[in-house]
Amino acid sequence: MGVFFVNLAEKALEKLAHHEQLCEERLRRLDEKIDAAHKDIASNRTAVFALYPFIFGAVVFAQWIQ
Repeated sequence: MGVFFVNLAEKALEKLAHHEQLCEERLRRLDEKIDAAHKDIASNRTAVFALYPFIFGAVVFAQWIQ
């Protein structure tokens, strides 16, 4: 009976080790995606700020037309 529990515990530890490896891989991929998104936001920030004068101009122009 004791051998059964030892085998069961070993299998559980193997499954846990495999699960930890999978979680580490998922976490690494998530970190990469977050880093990539941060780089995209940082590079597009100037483009977004460049749109504000056009938006403001469109609002002023629409008021001027009325």
